[in-house]
Amino acid sequence: MRKKANTKLILTAAAILLFLAAVPDAGAVGRLTLGLKGGLNSANLRVKSDITVSTFRAVNPFAWGGYVSYMINPLFSVQAEVLDSPKGSKLVGGLGGDIGDTILMYDYTEVPLFLRWAQGFGGGLLPSLYAGGYWAHLREATIKTEGRLEDSSEPLPDQRGYDLGLVFGFSLTYRLGRVELGADARYSMGLVDVDESAGTTINHRGFSFLAGIGFGI
Repeated sequence: MRKKANTKLILTAAAILLFLAAVPDAGAVGRLTLGLKGGLNSANLRVKSDITVSTFRAVNPFAWGGYVSYMINPLFSVQAEVLDSPKGSKLVGGLGGDIGDTILMYDYTEVPLFLRWAQGFGGGLLPSLYAGGYWAHLREATIKTEGRLEDSSEPLPDQRGYDLGLVFGFSLTYRLGRVELGADARYSMGLVDVDESAGTTINHRGFSFLAGIGFGI
């Protein structure tokens, strides 16, 4: 009887070890990670008027901020970020065909919140997909005109004070103990018309390429 009990205990322990071997991040479940990240926003605008729909050329401002993530289980984690995220666009030749370029810039404090999937696969290098949404507070909007002799810049009027949208991305994370090194690429799609003036609809579009470092606690 004792031999059967010992055999059952050994088989149970072996099954647990096999499960832990198959799920290398099982020890990280429930781990909270805090970190910093930064990179480029390849930002653009989708402009729709009563006459036409057009997309201006992209601008590439620097974005940076912090994040916190929580691993729910080996496959899923949630992540929230607070980013200084400039956005905008450039119209070559200026508005109305004037000589020089016109640049529209929006300085946002952006708060993305998303769910990451498949973070538990792999060894030290962990790929994951993520999707979610963001809310952004507009701090300042400006219009800059680059002329032949001098540049001019002034506030851009009639702009909505916030933006809402969706975000989709792919990331690679390398874990070394409690330290995480990561890089991700994401696409964000604004759902709100940020222009409150009549006759024009403006939505943000853009790709972001970010790298960061985090520490598990």
